[in-house]
Amino acid sequence: MNEKKVGLISSKFEIRIGIPIFFILIFIISFPLLTQFWFIFFNISKLPFTLVHELGHFTTIVVLLPEITPRLEINLFTQQIFSGRVRTEGIPIGWEAVFLFLAGPLPTILIILSGIHLSKAKESIVLRFIENYLLFILLNELINLLPVLPSQLSTVTDGYGIFLNLQRIYNLPSIPEILSTLFLIVGALLFLFSLFFIGMMIHTTMELIETRMKHKEM
Repeated sequence: MNEKKVGLISSKFEIRIGIPIFFILIFIISFPLLTQFWFIFFNISKLPFTLVHELGHFTTIVVLLPEITPRLEINLFTQQIFSGRVRTEGIPIGWEAVFLFLAGPLPTILIILSGIHLSKAKESIVLRFIENYLLFILLNELINLLPVLPSQLSTVTDGYGIFLNLQRIYNLPSIPEILSTLFLIVGALLFLFSLFFIGMMIHTTMELIETRMKHKEM
């Protein structure tokens, strides 16, 4: 009797947990082979939030720094992980610049959190897919708030831009390279964890297809 009970428990565990983990592992294993396609997918999947993010920067420059002419660039079919940016000829140091760097990630994160809250209002496969998608975008948006030295990342994160301006306003010490490395590791871990939600999106898609096929058979 005990053996049958254990068998039932283990079979339920395989059905509920094993399938998502299988898709997640397949995705992670194939990741090095699909790098180019991954960056294209990443940039396209982030497009709505990239527009919100960059328009936040763009609008802030126009309102707070009218003497500067910004140029908005959105690149989808690229191998760079950051698909959008606002280019300027120079930004003065001060609180305007702090607001400028915050104006991108802050509204984006608020929209994502609102979407996650609304997706929990009703249980459905589609809403679960949207929730996993938003969590994936959220983690990658949080990475952009880490103050990593540009020399270690080959780009300037909003987090570093915020810190750089606060450093000059309050005469703060520079970020030690070891601390920047720690932030870089945290960012890498957040990025790897975000792949979990990609796996859940794939699993949810398969679940939705399976449900639709069952309805057709009926």
